[in-house]
Amino acid sequence: MDFAGIISIVVICIIIWGMSRIRSPRTVVDAQSVGKKVADTLGIEHNLFFSSLEQVMPTYLEMLALMERQGMEQADVCVVCIPLLSEGLDALEERFGSQAAITDARDKLRLHVSDS
Repeated sequence: MDFAGIISIVVICIIIWGMSRIRSPRTVVDAQSVGKKVADTLGIEHNLFFSSLEQVMPTYLEMLALMERQGMEQADVCVVCIPLLSEGLDALEERFGSQAAITDARDKLRLHVSDS
C-alpha cells in the first residue's frame, strides 16, 4: 500500500469517528481557521483550498475541526490534506476545465511535497 493509501485510511477513520459528533458553529469556525492556516502554508487561495476539499470530502469541515481539537501539528494537517487537495483539484479541473488558479495550486502542492 502506498503512502496516499495509508493517509486515506487514516483520514477515513478520523472522519468516521468525527461524524459521530454533532456539527456546531464552533466546529465550522475551528475548521475555517485551520483550513485558512493550511492554505496559507501551502500558498493556495482559501476559497480554492476549501472548494478542492469539498469535491472529494463533503465532511471536510468536520475533519479539519477534529484535527484541530486533537492538537495535530499544522505540518501533519498539511500532509493529510495534500492528497485530498490533489484529487479535488483534478475534480475541479474536470468540471471547469483548465484554470490558471488550479494549475498554480497544483504546482504549489508539488513544490511542497518535494520540499518535505
